Amino acid sequence: MEDTADKSSDAIQEEIAFKWPQEATLLLIEEYRSRQNDFMSGKMSQKKIWLLIAAKMVKHGYKVSGAQCLSKFSGLKRTYKAVKDYNKRYGSGSRTWTFFPLMDELLGVNPSMSSVTTVSSTGKRSQMESAYSSSGSDKEEDIQPKKSKQTTTVEKLLEDLKKMRKVAEEAQERRHKENIELRRRLLNSFDKMLNILEKK
Repeated sequence: MEDTADKSSDAIQEEIAFKWPQEATLLLIEEYRSRQNDFMSGKMSQKKIWLLIAAKMVKHGYKVSGAQCLSKFSGLKRTYKAVKDYNKRYGSGSRTWTFFPLMDELLGVNPSMSSVTTVSSTGKRSQMESAYSSSGSDKEEDIQPKKSKQTTTVEKLLEDLKKMRKVAEEAQERRHKENIELRRRLLNSFDKMLNILEKK
């Protein structure tokens, strides 16, 4: 019974102690992007979506749970909002963040990430508010993400992530082949030794 308790506490410690390398964070963002429609549609529970994302992360060698993925992404959203708000208040480019271009592409048009727009006493609305209300639809899927110079940066980061993943997979395959070859040689050596011993 104690072994089971020790194993479960070890598993919990392992989950708590996971450090998010940049590659894992990029993969998390990419997986969120690929499942963004699932989050918006409401056809699947968010918990299940995060579990699917975690399964993809595990497949790539990052041992994380759905809850950890959700927690990390929530932290990314908070950091994104903080940087965006700071830069809006004190001038664009005041603060930088590695994942800002990716998160801005994902969340830049998300109303919950934008500052509240107010209408002046003259009755004039801001251009952003007019653009949203003139479309006649409040659905998020009708709002098209803005294209910017950052898109190329995002695409470059994603391409780099894919290249790094490919290199890692090739290295893993190479190690696997080397391991098989080493085992084959070892078996041949044992066979030779066995033949020598049998002859004596």
